[in-house]
Amino acid sequence: MGFYKVGIFVPHCEQFIRINSKLLGRHYHTCMSIENDLFSGKLVNMKNLILSANNLSGELPVALTNLTKLKELRISSNNFTGRMPDFFRSWKQLEKLEIQASGFEGPIPSSVSILSNLTELRISDLVGDSSKFPNLSSMKGMKRLMLKGCNISGPIPSYISDMTHLLTLDLSFNRLDGIIPYFGGLTKLTYLCLTSNLLTGSVPNWITSRDSRYQIDLSYNNLVEHSAPTCPDNINFFKSFSGMDKLLVFSAYKLW
Repeated sequence: MGFYKVGIFVPHCEQFIRINSKLLGRHYHTCMSIENDLFSGKLVNMKNLILSANNLSGELPVALTNLTKLKELRISSNNFTGRMPDFFRSWKQLEKLEIQASGFEGPIPSSVSILSNLTELRISDLVGDSSKFPNLSSMKGMKRLMLKGCNISGPIPSYISDMTHLLTLDLSFNRLDGIIPYFGGLTKLTYLCLTSNLLTGSVPNWITSRDSRYQIDLSYNNLVEHSAPTCPDNINFFKSFSGMDKLLVFSAYKLW
């Protein structure tokens, strides 16, 4: 098995780093690590750090907290271990954060609430104990919110209705319960995925009144059947009603 330490420093491009395993050539195998000393010196001014899909392993280095000017961090599709690190207090300028299928255990640290400048938050595939929905109420400028497969329980918070710029909301594969809140004021929300939760109650009118410009997936929940419209072409109701298996998939929804 090959093992590589990642260390890339370009003196005139210290604000942006993208590390891609393909750059390492045909000798790259399966394991890479990042070292604390990579994130020192001029790199403390870095604004964009993309480490996705590199088979990175181990824990995130604490030195990442030196990158206080970060605006974008993407570390998806790696093999990190342990709990998601509580580094968010150091990244108050972050606008885009992506941690999908990275190997981390939950829960999402409560300090994520400090990231009031976020416009994109994508976290998925966390293992570990169940946790409540994180407090994201300060993120008024959010455009794309994905918390997928994060083992989150409890109700969907109503403050999401204040995210008036929201385009995409994906809370699928959790243990969310209760009714679907009123998000009718989110006129820009064109993709909504709540599949595979424990949601109950009626299908809200603000959902049933959406036309084909909106893609909605409510499959695999415990909603009230009589509240559903007849054969909508933009809403997936497959197995979304309590005690009911007979409803076929109305439409395939578009992934974002």
